[in-house]
Amino acid sequence: MKKVKIDGNVCISCGHCVEVDDQVFELLPGETAKVKETANFEVDQTKIDQAIAECPVQAISWAEEEVVVDDRVVEPNEDQEEENVVAPSSPETEETVEGEE
Repeated sequence: MKKVKIDGNVCISCGHCVEVDDQVFELLPGETAKVKETANFEVDQTKIDQAIAECPVQAISWAEEEVVVDDRVVEPNEDQEEENVVAPSSPETEETVEGEE
């Protein structure tokens, strides 16, 4: 499921996202914009897309939910690289490369 995120390091607190969709975004005095806990991303998707497109500093984006694998948070688009998989070797499957021993 998609979620909306706002990069607080980029947000300039202009409030435009709140003007576009005050059911999803909020801006408290002295803070950067936040995504409301009660936001319904599926119902408000069109307005959220508009807020993302119109954010003057591109601080708003869609993000997939975090996935936890073996007690480690994996980025949703992180590819599982095959070279990180180590299979146990056996004498039958081991090959000797010439010049290496």
